[in-house]
Amino acid sequence: MKPIQIFLVMLAGVLLGPVHAAPAKAIQLKLGEQTAVGDGALQILFKSVINDSRCPRGVECVWAGQAKVLLQLEKKGEKAVEVQLTTPWLSEARPNPSEAAYAGYLIQLKSLAPYPGETNKVDTAVTIVVSEQTDASGPTGPGSSRGTAPAPSAGPQN
Repeated sequence: MKPIQIFLVMLAGVLLGPVHAAPAKAIQLKLGEQTAVGDGALQILFKSVINDSRCPRGVECVWAGQAKVLLQLEKKGEKAVEVQLTTPWLSEARPNPSEAAYAGYLIQLKSLAPYPGETNKVDTAVTIVVSEQTDASGPTGPGSSRGTAPAPSAGPQN
């Protein structure tokens, strides 16, 4: 690239400014609990833990394992959908569906509690991060590598 082209690209970046997405919101939901996001436009329900094969604390395992949860997502005026999200792997080299895009929102599963082997009494709960997508060409738009919520289903999928 010629110096003038580099200068024009840099100038355009300064003049246009950064693209801001709506701030992400961390939410903790207990099993069976529902919450509203975005002025109530999006309802999220933590329906169930589908499986939990995470290696318990203090135990040596062949692999770390993972947990899969079922969330129900519903936006006003649209039919509710169920999505299965998997706890993030310890390695970024292994892809997993730990996030879903639905109706202009990105929902990311961050953790599931309690962790197997924990001795303190903790209610089953997920921590999710929900962010509103402000641009159709962003993470949920064309060319995205992120998944979208599946069509509505009659029940959990395994």
